[in-house]
Amino acid sequence: MTVPAIGLRVRFRDPDKPESVVTAQFATVRGHREMKDALDKCARLDVAENIAIRRQILASVRLQEAATEEELTAAGEAYAAAVAAKDAASLALIDATREFVEAGFRLAGASDEQVEYLASCVALEDLADLKAKAMFGAGVLDFTARGDRT
Repeated sequence: MTVPAIGLRVRFRDPDKPESVVTAQFATVRGHREMKDALDKCARLDVAENIAIRRQILASVRLQEAATEEELTAAGEAYAAAVAAKDAASLALIDATREFVEAGFRLAGASDEQVEYLASCVALEDLADLKAKAMFGAGVLDFTARGDRT
């Protein structure tokens, strides 16, 4: 006997019309195992971004402590490389998060047009709650009670 796919009902404000509330279904790990892969990818890329940020900070400290022209040149190049690595890690995390959000709506039955619209409605500060709820359960996740986010 299989467990039916239990979805998550998500409510948030329409970014174009803040007085309107949008309600949509979002897939959970319980019903769609591919959501677990998307969450794992986001977690790995989050760690990679944090490591890149720390490396950028260390490169910045070395740049500030450089005493000679050769040290300054080498530290500047290392800092530029660290910034590029951090930017690449951040973009990869953003892409993976977008893929996760789009997959959640798509697996819950939204059309491609609806997926694009719904993904654009999800605010950045809502992602942690959305990821946790998609991982651990079903029910309702209401982002309208947080007040004005404009």
